[in-house]
Amino acid sequence: MRGGAIPIFAWGVLLSILTIGNAIWEGRWIQAGEFALAAVLIFSFGAFIVGLGGRSAIRRGPPSPSPHPEPLPWSSLATVAAALSLAMLLFGFVFGSALIYLGAGFLAFSLGRLGVELRAQRASLKRLRGERVR
Repeated sequence: MRGGAIPIFAWGVLLSILTIGNAIWEGRWIQAGEFALAAVLIFSFGAFIVGLGGRSAIRRGPPSPSPHPEPLPWSSLATVAAALSLAMLLFGFVFGSALIYLGAGFLAFSLGRLGVELRAQRASLKRLRGERVR
């Protein structure tokens, strides 16, 4: 993805501006220190993204075309079911243990289904590349 670090650096700049404003307005340096630490962490995460993706992480525009086919899922019911079951599991911590068990069961089922979908995606990619599928 090109430009993946630009929003992170923009967030760091905004956080730095708010840090300066808070230091001037409030006068308590402990709050400004917390904001400054958060800004430094955001900028270091952006630098990590740039280092991970090379210089293409800060360039704008569409990425250069790749000659190799890449799988692109259009929809996945398993990811939606996993998210809903995780939400059900977390609601169970507040509202009762029945939701915990039900959410855990649905989460196990949806993660298994996600494994099946990923396996089918890899097999179709191998067929597209002309490799032998087992």
